[in-house]
Amino acid sequence: MCRLADCFLVPPCSPFVRFTILPVVPLFRWSFVSSPVDIPGPKAFIPLVGLVGGIGSGKSTIARGLAQRMPVAILDADRSGHDTLRQPEVKVALRQAFGDSIFDPLQEVQRAQLAALVFGSDDRARQNRQTLEQIVHPVIRADIRRQLQEARDRGQVQAVLLDAPIL
Repeated sequence: MCRLADCFLVPPCSPFVRFTILPVVPLFRWSFVSSPVDIPGPKAFIPLVGLVGGIGSGKSTIARGLAQRMPVAILDADRSGHDTLRQPEVKVALRQAFGDSIFDPLQEVQRAQLAALVFGSDDRARQNRQTLEQIVHPVIRADIRRQLQEARDRGQVQAVLLDAPIL
């Protein structure tokens, strides 16, 4: 098993993302790995590595490959985003901002309907996207911080990988 302090080992599992064994040197750590996780309590350095890329770029495959080779925790921002859309207080805020048209008969958010309102290049779509981000990003950040705390409390990981479309 590779120690994170020694290298990052990732198989070439995606044509869009290529990694190899990279020595972890101070310059590399500062350019790729964040500072210690900012969580209250005694600090132990647990690097937070962001895996960022588009849909189908191999982020999750790389994260799973690393997890098979070394003790790392994986935080899935997409899953946090989906979970956030199911929270009652978020649904209330979304209903106030976007109306009933984004909800199905079971009162779940229809992501395709919401996407139609927020993805586009016109001013209305940009404003809608900002509104959506103001509603969901604080909740997603809180969930990711909670997951970071849980990973830190377990104390059996050398790093935390954040699988996210954006940082």
